[in-house]
Amino acid sequence: DMRQVGLAFHNYHDVHSHFPSDSGDGNDREGKEEFSWRVHLAPFVDAVLVYNQVQFDKAWDSDENKPLHEQMPATFLTPGVDAAGLT
Repeated sequence: DMRQVGLAFHNYHDVHSHFPSDSGDGNDREGKEEFSWRVHLAPFVDAVLVYNQVQFDKAWDSDENKPLHEQMPATFLTPGVDAAGLT
């Protein structure tokens, strides 16, 4: 899984000319609500269907996006962490 995540970061960079990052203040470079790097890497770890359902104009923990937490790609799962959406 770590190899797939590493490749996903590099493939993301090839497409966007930068890595996905967390600015720490909850906003992206354009001042919009920020989403986790995991959300942005989803299309690069065979989770494009989930990514296409994300409503980027809503917060990640909004009622509209919460159902997607349970569709977290297996690549991001951590052994022993069973709560939906936690990695």
